[in-house]
Amino acid sequence: MLPNKVSTESIIVTFDFTNDMGAGEAISTAVTTAAVSQGIDPSPANILSGASTISGLTVLQRIIGGSSGVIYCLTCTITTGAGNTKILKGTIPVNDSCAGV
Repeated sequence: MLPNKVSTESIIVTFDFTNDMGAGEAISTAVTTAAVSQGIDPSPANILSGASTISGLTVLQRIIGGSSGVIYCLTCTITTGAGNTKILKGTIPVNDSCAGV
């Protein structure tokens, strides 16, 4: 699970592929998608701001907005210079109250 987020926050989420890579393997492309894991949001992709950014063996994605009470599933898919496809997933709850999601 990723950290909780308030709907008015803008945060960077990091997907770390270090332990999934072979020796000398590098990330060539990265794409992050968003879906609803729990709750209702007809447009979950709107929490993604801009394209994913590759930084060494990590991928950074800015997350904005979201609907309070919704838990989003983020999926980061990379391809490597060796032709491998690897995926990391994480959930990020959006909560504007003090009570927790």
